[in-house]
Amino acid sequence: MDDLLIDLASYAEAVRGKTIIEETFTDSGLTREMGKDQFKPTQVFVDYLGFRISSKGLGLITVQEQQCYHLQGMAMTLLCQSARDKRRVPSVKLRKFSGTAISCMETVPQARLRLRSIFDAPEE
Repeated sequence: MDDLLIDLASYAEAVRGKTIIEETFTDSGLTREMGKDQFKPTQVFVDYLGFRISSKGLGLITVQEQQCYHLQGMAMTLLCQSARDKRRVPSVKLRKFSGTAISCMETVPQARLRLRSIFDAPEE
């Protein structure tokens, strides 16, 4: 298991759940990598797989700023290569970009619509 996020209704429930989760991990032979985890109950998780997740109010999921810059850089590289090579780009780069972009779909609902033509592009 690599990544796990558990949402519980209250702080008290989260504190009780923490004990159960730790026992279950130990009994299963799973270990946590100290320093990479956030095992203290919180309403705002600053960096979970490149997202900022807040359960305050109605809740909010946002993409981290560095992820936006990374995606923008990938898009610019593809656009420049497309302009140089008569609209042709390597399918590996196109797949990598579309995978990165689609991973942001929860925070950018139009990602699926805007990526449709990329997924429909024939591979040569």
